[in-house]
Amino acid sequence: LTFDTEQNLMSIEIPKDGLTLNPSKVYLGTTYEKIGSTDFVTTLLGRSSMGRLGLYLNITADLGHVGSFSNWTLEIHCVQPIRVYPRMVVGQVAFWHTSGTRVPYAGRYAYDEAPIPSRDFGMEWHPINSDKGGAQSEDP
Repeated sequence: LTFDTEQNLMSIEIPKDGLTLNPSKVYLGTTYEKIGSTDFVTTLLGRSSMGRLGLYLNITADLGHVGSFSNWTLEIHCVQPIRVYPRMVVGQVAFWHTSGTRVPYAGRYAYDEAPIPSRDFGMEWHPINSDKGGAQSEDP
């Protein structure tokens, strides 16, 4: 999926010969592998070689929860046009020991298998050039 500046969602399958990603967009992709653990917290970070090309894998969501197994949604952004390919290795996973009592994750993103847009229904997103004056949030 891609999320463009007008908040239009559209599904894109990356062709065998690749797809060029463009700046000023956030692309939602998914990992080929299911990632998770009942014993460890996981983090998914971009490979340094991809970062040096200006490709960011996760804008904010790099931390997985104990007990969550899913195909992770990737929040992909690039600072210059970059070509990506199906099953391209763009990230790396680390597993971290926990301490204390483990409480398995049961949140709204557990067991996802495809790229998932935000499920925070109370949040509004406004394009910067909208009539509402840009991205705004109101404190409750």
